Formats: sequence, C-alpha cells, structure tokens
Amino acid sequence: MYMENFLGQMAPRKQEDDSFVLALPISPTTKLHLIHTRRDYGAYVVGALESGKVKAGTGEVLACAEVITVEDVAKQWGEVNNVKCAFYPAPVEQFKAQAGEDLTQMFQWFQDFGYYGGKDVKPSQEVLSPNAKVQKWSDFVKESDWSKVLNGST
Repeated sequence: MYMENFLGQMAPRKQEDDSFVLALPISPTTKLHLIHTRRDYGAYVVGALESGKVKAGTGEVLACAEVITVEDVAKQWGEVNNVKCAFYPAPVEQFKAQAGEDLTQMFQWFQDFGYYGGKDVKPSQEVLSPNAKVQKWSDFVKESDWSKVLNGST
C-alpha cells in the first residue's frame, strides 16, 4: 500500500476535541505492507535487475518497506505530529457509502488475506542493494506535509 495514500482520502480526520481518528473497515491488527512509492519503488526495480536474486521465470518482487498494523500506523502518526490519534474500525457499510465498493473490498482483502495474499516479503528485501535505504512509516510521517490534515481541511 502506498504511504502517499494517507496524505489524501485516507488521512486521519480531526475530531471536535482536536484528536484524530484513522477510520478504515478493518480490524486494528490488520497488517499493512507500506512503501513510499515516489521515493523507494525504484530501489526495488534496480535491486531486481542488478542483484541476480530474482529467479528467472518468477520475476516476483514484493516491494514493501515496512509491515505494520493499522493501529500502529495511527499511533505513530499521532506521536510524530504530537497529537492524539487512534484507529477506529469503521463499519463496512458506512465506509462503503463514503469511499465506494472497490476501496472497501480492497481493505477487506488486506484484512482477510494480506496485501500480498499472505506471501512473505522478506525475500524481496534481499534484492535491495546494501546502500538502499527504504523509508519506514514514521520517517515518511516526519518528512511529509500534514498541515491540511492537522488543520482539519482535508
């Protein structure tokens, strides 16, 4: 899942008490496989082409800088921005009414099967060059402009 998605429609929402809520139709322990696509996707492409570790015929690289629960996504976002942020498991029908069928089904897939259908991403980390430094969620949060979200204007 692209970290950049949290800068828009999936951003935490400001509440009346100035706290924030990240509401998605999944359980708090659902694991998200995150990548900062604009910054890090190329590191996986280069690694796949240059490492020699991608087996001919499979060509599978599961680009993922971090596997993190959605509850920890909210927690770390709040810690970095010095605000209270909690995850709320949104009712499926309510979320579907706001975000649509496709996005709702995508999150249900993540919850039921995982982003990559339960496949282990560790072998894909091995294709990265030793100098490649992919960005973790907390670093993405630190380096991104959240002013519109923090002001409640998203």
